[in-house]
Amino acid sequence: MLSDIVLKTLADEYDIQPTRCQETHGIMIKSNYVVTDDKGDIWFVKYYPLAFGESELARLGQIYCLLEQYSVPTCKVRENIKTRKLYMRACSGFYLVYNFINADVADSRSVIKITDTLRNLHGISDASFKMILGSTHNRIQFARSVYSKLPYPQYQLFKTYLGDKVEEIGRLLNMPVWPCNAVIHGDLNLRNILVKGDEIYFIDLDEIRLGDPIEDLASLIYSLLYRNGVLDFQSSHDIRSLMSHFFYGMLTPENIDKTEHVLKVNCIVYLMQRADDYAYLIRHKSTRKFMDSLLAILSNNVVAKLCAHDI
Repeated sequence: MLSDIVLKTLADEYDIQPTRCQETHGIMIKSNYVVTDDKGDIWFVKYYPLAFGESELARLGQIYCLLEQYSVPTCKVRENIKTRKLYMRACSGFYLVYNFINADVADSRSVIKITDTLRNLHGISDASFKMILGSTHNRIQFARSVYSKLPYPQYQLFKTYLGDKVEEIGRLLNMPVWPCNAVIHGDLNLRNILVKGDEIYFIDLDEIRLGDPIEDLASLIYSLLYRNGVLDFQSSHDIRSLMSHFFYGMLTPENIDKTEHVLKVNCIVYLMQRADDYAYLIRHKSTRKFMDSLLAILSNNVVAKLCAHDI
């Protein structure tokens, strides 16, 4: 079994002697693991495909290690005692080994704490740290590349799914990209924010990059919409609370349109990331719900409606 090989690698290369192992499945085929060792410590062992690349894993491990000095609490990555690297290779993939944070998932009551931690993240000015990061431009360029392939036969099923949104997606992708000068989380949703007492932890930093802080706001808005239903806006009170506290009043009438654009383009990027595996992924009910909600955002002026309390 794959888990047996992963656990043996943990014992050999990390001196972690597992006494309990729980697999956690996402929409990907491979599994992550939550492992308890003989000392009672808990570790989160996260899978990355070989295509992710060793250099990318090393970069990501370095980012986790550096964030602590910028007052942005996150997981700590454990070093491989054999290779002295911040990752291990087992079977057909790589793994990072994090300390497991026993905390609650964030909700709207944590808005002020989230805002304070975000200010620390967005305020990082160290040029050497920023050089490690990619940028929003890279993600949008990828989305544009996938969009240009939609006429190809292998994308016909996905293109049919997009339906009358195809032209709108093309228009949004061709609009100018917002500035990429701040350090942003890049995938800031409620599942990636943990609350333990007075401390906020940002986890799952695979998408950390240079971008506009409004991207993180847009991602949080989407997260709240998705949690409670994007069409009926049941989470509107939570979102208005978030927007009123976020970034000391950053969301003003002057930048509603920009935030709307950022929210929609982020949704398009998520959709384009699933184009190649659409036929497989669409069989999963949760994935279909996720993709349907992304399309729904493209049909609604979500931010303007929320700001006008027109819901």
